[in-house]
Amino acid sequence: MDRFRQLGPAINRAVPGGLVDYLSLTPEQRRADYRGRVERVVHEHPEDAAAQVNYLRLLLEEGESSQAVEVARKIAALKPAAALLADAGRALLEARQYAPARELLEKAVAAAANVELDLAIAAFHASGPAEGMRLLDRVPDPARGGDYYLARAEMLDASGNAPDAAAALEQALHTVPRRTGLYLDACSFLLRKGRTNDALRVSGEAMQAFARERQILLLRAVVLEQAGRGGEAEPLLEQIQNRWPEWQAGWLAQGIILGRHGRRGEARAALGTALALGTLSPEVRHYLDELSAGAEGQPPDLTRLWLSKPPRDR
Repeated sequence: MDRFRQLGPAINRAVPGGLVDYLSLTPEQRRADYRGRVERVVHEHPEDAAAQVNYLRLLLEEGESSQAVEVARKIAALKPAAALLADAGRALLEARQYAPARELLEKAVAAAANVELDLAIAAFHASGPAEGMRLLDRVPDPARGGDYYLARAEMLDASGNAPDAAAALEQALHTVPRRTGLYLDACSFLLRKGRTNDALRVSGEAMQAFARERQILLLRAVVLEQAGRGGEAEPLLEQIQNRWPEWQAGWLAQGIILGRHGRRGEARAALGTALALGTLSPEVRHYLDELSAGAEGQPPDLTRLWLSKPPRDR
């Protein structure tokens, strides 16, 4: 090996300085660094639609919705490929910016992207259940899986048709293959409607099917907490932290639940860990600032913060 080293080229075993500098940054500094690079690209290349979509996502994650809507208009004006229109529309949909999401998704469908279901969901939230159902009927049969029936259940419920909504929800939960994301979305829907007992039943079924999945363990803990059974939720949260200490959602949920029970010091520590691991929610940051200042504060709504998302694989 000594002879080989003598014959071979010189090897640099030092760690690159830039990497060391980057790893020494706090999460906030890394985020600022990333934002600076994204903004530089969109400034230097305003015609780059892919860069504009990245900027759109960043703004939505930072909670800067009004600026994100302006960027969405720029993306539409660039007339990019269908895939980029679909990506931007879905990002707006997930951020609950339904009207601009609908505009981009309509353009994506016109460009032959398979986002009819996303368009129907955006139209439902932007214009009401009648418009949502009209577009939902246009979803092709091969695309009518669990997400389709869950969206149908929400629209039927909003239309006042509770029996058909319940039937559609059960159809959604029994589509094959079953997915963890579908149970998350179904329980979110049930909790928003105050149907806690149904959410307990559905989360119990999810535990039977996906007991090793961390999302399902956390789902069960959230539902138990909402049902006033926090004592049963605590062991699940501890299990999540022991098995997945790097998962920010586990710390986020525990911090909010602890705050709800007045354990502010423990809540502050858990939420601080969630932020260090990359949680971006402005609500969580504000609540943590209140706790750090000694104020009681109002914990964010965990169901809305973590569960309430449009039907989408997580």
